[in-house]
Amino acid sequence: MTHNIEINCAEYVLKSGSIGHSQAGSVFRCTISPVSDGLMASWITATRASAWIRLVFPDQPLLLERVTLERIEPMSVRIVGRIVVSSRQREEPLAPQSPNTKGLPW
Repeated sequence: MTHNIEINCAEYVLKSGSIGHSQAGSVFRCTISPVSDGLMASWITATRASAWIRLVFPDQPLLLERVTLERIEPMSVRIVGRIVVSSRQREEPLAPQSPNTKGLPW
């Protein structure tokens, strides 16, 4: 049985977050620290068993599949994974735009 990983981002330092898009889908990558060797080993074991990682942010969690982990510094790990969009997220209407944006997407 695969155990998915939940990471509460408020408990870590998250840096260099970015999203890329391709025909294979959207990919999120970031660097997270501090991550001990023991925790890293358990995450690697889970991702080798095709576990998903759920990054918990204050407004909305981000669910990743096909995750790779790479130790880049003694206590830092780069996480890269394909973003999973749940059916609930696809059905939710977009939040109303601020009147200051004048319809611009940013």
